[in-house]
Amino acid sequence: MSVRGRPDGVRAVRAALRSCFATLERARPTWEQAVDDCRVLLVSLANLADQMECLREADLRSSLLISLPDLKSRLRAALIRAAEALRRDIDSHAMKLQTLRDEISREWEICWQRYEEHAADISWHTTLERSPTCPALADMLEWMDTAEKQRRKEFFTRKVLLQRICYDDLAYMKRLPDTWAQVAPQRDKAFIHDTLVKVSFFLEEKG
Repeated sequence: MSVRGRPDGVRAVRAALRSCFATLERARPTWEQAVDDCRVLLVSLANLADQMECLREADLRSSLLISLPDLKSRLRAALIRAAEALRRDIDSHAMKLQTLRDEISREWEICWQRYEEHAADISWHTTLERSPTCPALADMLEWMDTAEKQRRKEFFTRKVLLQRICYDDLAYMKRLPDTWAQVAPQRDKAFIHDTLVKVSFFLEEKG
């Protein structure tokens, strides 16, 4: 046991938390960029869905194109090929989200294991101690738990949205950019931002 009754376990848990928050901080700009990049591509996909809908409703029999009986199917095939190319680009950005989600969850799992290893040696009073540069251990564990759950839930929701894309449901494809933009409520974004501000001095500490 170290000076002033602080068990060595506290330092181990704080080091794990520091790694967690550092990973969360590094991941944030890449996460937000990947989300924005996906939305830009989803707008293009929605435009293709609009063209598919117009094509589906078009009556080529009353036009000069009646002499090309397979034109409609050929045009639809071309639109689907374009949509598939967009979806591959979207999936590549979604994979970035998955990688970041995995990194955050892995760090949090390691951190929680550290806490469980030393929990019996850390008094409740110690978990509530705070200083001007170091928030309480209990607070930081709760913040990181909430942040990890938010990222995990957001990724799962976005993954399901992309899996539901179907060329027979053009209305869904046209709504998708707006739906995508509404997945993460502003309070979730504010929570992660505010949390990183609260631990900014803690992240600069070495011990």
